[in-house]
Amino acid sequence: DSLLLTSTLRNALATTDVTVSTANGAGTGGGKISVVSPLAWTSTHGLTLNADGAILLGQPLSAGGDLTLNAAGNISALSEVRVGGTFTLAGGNWSQTGALPTFAAQDFRLAAGTFVRASGGDGSASAPYLLADVYGLQGAATLPSSTWYSLAGNIDAAGTAAWNAGQGFAPIGNGDHPYAGTFNGNGHAIAGLAIGRAGSGNVGLFSVLGTGTIKNLTLDGGSVRGGVNVGAVVGAAQAGG
Repeated sequence: DSLLLTSTLRNALATTDVTVSTANGAGTGGGKISVVSPLAWTSTHGLTLNADGAILLGQPLSAGGDLTLNAAGNISALSEVRVGGTFTLAGGNWSQTGALPTFAAQDFRLAAGTFVRASGGDGSASAPYLLADVYGLQGAATLPSSTWYSLAGNIDAAGTAAWNAGQGFAPIGNGDHPYAGTFNGNGHAIAGLAIGRAGSGNVGLFSVLGTGTIKNLTLDGGSVRGGVNVGAVVGAAQAGG
């Protein structure tokens, strides 16, 4: 296991990118990385955490540059996380439910793993995930297509224009996994959603709608661009969707 000495990290990040890795191998540790004191740096250099086990962000983290997390297990963030560059989830299961600490990133990329950020619920029909911000909304693209969601309030998605190298928000679901749950906007709006995938088909907030239901939702402003089968809310709907 690794407990990070933030003073050492800050000094290194002032001049270069830093990667911290653990390898469980035949050792006795669990391959866990824990940030146990506040960590902040203002340079544009990036920090990568590669854990053979879990990652714990137990104290506030403020990155001037990029932050990449790659875990074989769970990722827990108990305090605020602010990323001035690109936040990338390269692996692991990020989970935040209940009272949500602040999260903000200039660019937000979910390359692998799962990302749950909800103010309540468990994603079931009886207790849908309660989505409170655009990061939790984007996390829906990493979860099973049968997951249920409700919006806790209006969502500001204007920042998505800078995500994924200008491609913006990554649509939820696809042809292999069409959305089959229920998404209830509860009368709220998603404002400023940006998707720019001119070379792709089935482009919208939801890429492909299967047997699922989307209701009580408004999209306010924003821009959705794609190749074929493009819609603000749904790119394509399968028979019965």
